Amino acid sequence: MLYSLIVKDLLIQKRYVAFSLLYLLALIFAFQNMESVVFSAAATGVVYILLTTSCAYDEKNKTDIMINSLPIKRSQVVAAKYLAVYVFFLMATVGYIIFSNLLLLSGAPIKVYPMTLDSFMVGMVAVSIMTGLNLPVFFKFGFAKSRIVGFLLFFCLFFGVSYIMKVFQEWERVALDGAITKFIWSQGDVVILLLKAVALLAFIALSYGLSVKFYKNREF
Repeated sequence: MLYSLIVKDLLIQKRYVAFSLLYLLALIFAFQNMESVVFSAAATGVVYILLTTSCAYDEKNKTDIMINSLPIKRSQVVAAKYLAVYVFFLMATVGYIIFSNLLLLSGAPIKVYPMTLDSFMVGMVAVSIMTGLNLPVFFKFGFAKSRIVGFLLFFCLFFGVSYIMKVFQEWERVALDGAITKFIWSQGDVVILLLKAVALLAFIALSYGLSVKFYKNREF
């Protein structure tokens, strides 16, 4: 059922999926002098377009009324929307890799920067923050109010990815005082990466729990 709901989010906006990929390509050209943030900003933009459009279509077509008439738990509806976000992010990642490699092979006179682990993680963090703060508003109040929140979040994150990247790299480089922190840093990059992932998952889990609570209490 989750698979079907995610596919629904893709099928109802086929034109916007194509548009978002063109947008991704355009940003590769536009951000030639911003090496560290090209992928992060592009991926955030793609996810914002597809998430906003899917929420808008759901409200316009009164999809919630139809879905809630079926034997589907509301928690599954919420879970599908969260999972769809990371499907969108994966699409943006694959698209960026394909476009950047094609441009490199073509010999076009533009600067193309490969995706790095840092840029991938910053993109994931930015997308997760945008999703984690926006979707609870959507599931409580609907698209109209969440659109305002979503735009403000996107604006801040899209133009703030360079700052997030600097913070991210600084956090990796500088260990704070204290026995616990020193112990964590002594474990190496893998442990630090896992701790970041756990913190991000905890944030998304909290957001998901709020969304489920709000959605269950909504009347359609």
